[in-house]
Amino acid sequence: MAIDGKKIQRLYQALIENTWDVVTLVDSTGVIEFLSPSIKVLFGYEPEELVGTLIFDKVHPEDREMAFEILPQILEGKGMPPFIVRFQHKNGSWRFMEVMARLLDQEISGVMLNSRDVTEFEETSYARRLGDASFEAAFNASSNINSVTVVETGEFITVNDGWVRALGWSREEAIGKTAGDLNIWGNASHRSKIISELEKNNGLSSFRAELTKKSGGTCTVLLDATYLTLPVGKHLYFSAIDITEREKTEGMLRQSQRLDAIGHLTGGISHDFNNLLSVIMGHAELAGIDPGNTDQVVESLAAIERASVTGTNLIQQLLSFSKKQSLSPKSIRLCEHILAMRPLLKTTIAKEIELKINCVKDRWYCLIDLYQLDNAILNMTINARDAMPQGGTLEIVVDEHVLSEAEALKLDLTAGDYLSVIISDTGVGMSEHALKHAFDPFYTTKQDSGGIGLGLSMVFGFITQSGGRVFVEPVVIGATISLLLPRALAPPETESNSAT
Repeated sequence: MAIDGKKIQRLYQALIENTWDVVTLVDSTGVIEFLSPSIKVLFGYEPEELVGTLIFDKVHPEDREMAFEILPQILEGKGMPPFIVRFQHKNGSWRFMEVMARLLDQEISGVMLNSRDVTEFEETSYARRLGDASFEAAFNASSNINSVTVVETGEFITVNDGWVRALGWSREEAIGKTAGDLNIWGNASHRSKIISELEKNNGLSSFRAELTKKSGGTCTVLLDATYLTLPVGKHLYFSAIDITEREKTEGMLRQSQRLDAIGHLTGGISHDFNNLLSVIMGHAELAGIDPGNTDQVVESLAAIERASVTGTNLIQQLLSFSKKQSLSPKSIRLCEHILAMRPLLKTTIAKEIELKINCVKDRWYCLIDLYQLDNAILNMTINARDAMPQGGTLEIVVDEHVLSEAEALKLDLTAGDYLSVIISDTGVGMSEHALKHAFDPFYTTKQDSGGIGLGLSMVFGFITQSGGRVFVEPVVIGATISLLLPRALAPPETESNSAT
């Protein structure tokens, strides 16, 4: 049965309204008279925004001359094969459109354009062309963090292996997404700042920035960037060098140099002051044996002697920091020794604090001064207790660590076997300022409780003098102090004797 005219008209209307292609009617001058609703989906415009305007205004300047030449040929009735032009999206980016044009009859005069979005195909072809060029080889082979993005939208066109390794997303996860989608800049204003610098200087060179990884961690980079003008539009080429470890190493070196300088000064003053105290204590002792002394004189001399002893103890702590004290290192089973300290540590901390001692590995022996080790662990336990007035968890983890050549070079140590002691608490934590100055002599956050600030400086000096290293680790909750202690090659004397 034949379809009546009204039904055919409704069918034509339905086809136009539901097609994914853009159907456009232009007059002999190129003014748009009709646009199908699909223009909204593909280009973001409402049809009414473009009707009455020249279609050439939205054609890419480099394609406009070709479009000017094609229109008269169509009006003359010449058959034209499909052609490709770039048409501007409402967001400012350019899309590739494959256009088929035909002249309509006398009843509806004008030129009908049937346009199909082929941007993805063109970009794939472009990527394929890149693959044949030396640029891609250099782009992918580089250990730098490299990417190419669309200027208008920020979408990733491609990323290299260095980018994937550094930030954690796969290529498939990144391409088509923006840095904002992946939260790489951490803050939208960071990208705006970079774009602003780019536009001002027409590029970036060694711009310091911080990138957020898929894991949530961050890395500090030196960023280079430049514009790329490509057939698919204006793009940005980014290349970054990760300097996180370099900055950390440089910071550790600066801290070590600063502490060494303070240590030399402290050691020299301490020796001179110790000599003065020896004279004071000697004369006080001689004066104290005079039978003619009154009770008041005897009491004053005793006070001088007590103060001198206190001063002597203080000097020992300063000498410990300056690495000029006498040590008596012995071979011990480190985990066994720390486990034996549990009763003492339990009496030191509050009952609201849970103490955990975890021995991950206990095969190697440790070469260390027992008295100083006990003082160091006790000191750090007291710090942890004071940081948890409402209770919490104090954990001591003993493990083995093989220091690589690269790690040893950073720490100024000999590569090889070490034991590690990691002491963590869930307390109030440490500020950035406290982390920087934790090992400085006389630096303390406990002024109200009478702390003199020699505890961690003493630990630093003792561990360094013993051939190890100590670090305060930045953590989200609480504080973590890590000790790296030298391994002993011989077992403890008691084990050696029992073996014979």
